[in-house]
Amino acid sequence: MKNNHTPAPWHVAKMGNDSQGLVISEDGDNVAVTYYADDAALIAAAPALLAALQQLEGMCNMPQVRQAMMKHEQAFYHKCMNAARVAIREAEGK
Repeated sequence: MKNNHTPAPWHVAKMGNDSQGLVISEDGDNVAVTYYADDAALIAAAPALLAALQQLEGMCNMPQVRQAMMKHEQAFYHKCMNAARVAIREAEGK
């Protein structure tokens, strides 16, 4: 699926104020400024986290994986897939 966010990768950059964080794109454009420096790493990882979750969702929807999970861990499978789908929708602004 096409994402409309700033293209990855994102990186944490130094700010003059050590208590705040700055997230920049590969091109050096500002993506986000955070109130807390530690939050910048989480935000910078967002595109990679979204891509990994989308790949995991796709893999879990493969017939052989889905069948194996449904046979042994149906409730767990549904709980995980629902959580993944909600997180993906939120990240995509839906």
